Amino acid sequence: MHKIALLLIVLITNYIYAQETIQSGTLRKSEKFNFIFSLASDLVSKTENCYTLNVRIYSHSDDGQVNLVANQNVIIGDCTKKAIRKKLSGNCSNATYKKDYIIGTDNNSRFCLKELLKDKTIYSEYKYRTTKTIETTN
Repeated sequence: MHKIALLLIVLITNYIYAQETIQSGTLRKSEKFNFIFSLASDLVSKTENCYTLNVRIYSHSDDGQVNLVANQNVIIGDCTKKAIRKKLSGNCSNATYKKDYIIGTDNNSRFCLKELLKDKTIYSEYKYRTTKTIETTN
């Protein structure tokens, strides 16, 4: 009986934490893909006004599990053709999405970044996070 009560408390606590996190803006719900997600970006390289960022999207389940669903580098800014590399072997090809160049990946992610960016909520978070990453490098 105690194990069931403890399990119930853990599940309720995780649910409340997930709801509070969503409301605080740390986690958001995808409209198109119907999962809770978070997004992170880091600077890989910078040449004048050309930035290469690594962008990762994670899904979050109600029970607290976090899974990486997309991980690709993106070239943003005033970049020359030299900055754009060949596609690596994997399931996600090089792509352009709203002026950002997404570099193909050498891993077999669950989703390709371009596919996920078609979701308005994910794209909004992507623009926010990548802009913040670029601002912190200047």
